[in-house]
Amino acid sequence: VVIGDNLTGNFNYGVHIATQEVDSGNNVVDTSAAEDSSTVIRVEEVSGDDTITGTADAETLYGHSGNDTIDGGGGADTIYAGSGDDTITYDSADTVIDGGAGNDTLVLESGGSITIDAAAIAKLDNIENIDLSQNGNHTVDNLSINDLIDITDADNELTILGDSGDTVNLHNGDGGNWVASGTVSENGHTFDVYDLSSDASVLTLKVEHDIAQQVA
Repeated sequence: VVIGDNLTGNFNYGVHIATQEVDSGNNVVDTSAAEDSSTVIRVEEVSGDDTITGTADAETLYGHSGNDTIDGGGGADTIYAGSGDDTITYDSADTVIDGGAGNDTLVLESGGSITIDAAAIAKLDNIENIDLSQNGNHTVDNLSINDLIDITDADNELTILGDSGDTVNLHNGDGGNWVASGTVSENGHTFDVYDLSSDASVLTLKVEHDIAQQVA
């Protein structure tokens, strides 16, 4: 176990390490160089704006407070980002990605896409943003009304950022139908706004205008 403040570095663990805990401060914790990460199953940060990078194996990563950047690496990881405005890299092999409290963003791996199906819904919670602008071009596919409600927090608001190389496909019929309700400009970005056709107060989806969009 390593406990510290303002840590930076690669932690090269052997088979005896089960928990990485770092104290308050802005820390960088990288376990990706572990010789044998089969028992490196828990990386925990107490507070601060931290960067946590996992290995190719299954781990449990906790962000707690602070605006953390978390990438579980490969493997069937469990990620609890905690409070703060966190950024989490999506891996389809992960079993849980919970953004926790705050304004949390999901980023896709290079060339990666995400189909919002039963498997994705089961692992995603408390996500407020999906950022497609990083790591190449991406697709968000099959996003329905119920899907948005399931993967976001109680506010039921989702923002998708990206550009003309990205695609968002919205799916009607699961919880109701999407209706376009205009555009809005925020922080230098223009978004197309979608609501539930029968009740615009239920949820809000904002998709950056340059993204290719389809509703079917």
